[in-house]
Amino acid sequence: MSDESSLSEHEQRILEQIERGLAEEDPDFVRHVEDGRPPKKATRNLRLGVLGLIIGFGLLLGYTSSVVLGILGFLVMLGGAVLAGTSVRRLVAAGRPPGASVTRLLKGAKGKMQPRRRPDGDDQT
Repeated sequence: MSDESSLSEHEQRILEQIERGLAEEDPDFVRHVEDGRPPKKATRNLRLGVLGLIIGFGLLLGYTSSVVLGILGFLVMLGGAVLAGTSVRRLVAAGRPPGASVTRLLKGAKGKMQPRRRPDGDDQT
């Protein structure tokens, strides 16, 4: 539907005029729209941020054995939260909501966390 061949010559000329006018008026916006795909780093950083939150939480739970471990856990969680937050912001700015990436990540984790069942119905431990 976005194929230019489906436009008449008059419509193509009008579209070209609009594009030129927009490029002259706001070149930064045009560059941003042309680079509409979110950077691959944003999705990867979102996953790393969530992983950092999980690892940091585990370290924070280690606070019961060591204060240093608890502080380290808090700092790792904080870094993971900042990384995930900035990644979400980049994905939303690029027009791609992070919901699909997070959903895939959570489904994969859920599948790994479910207990494995033996054919006779007993849980594996």
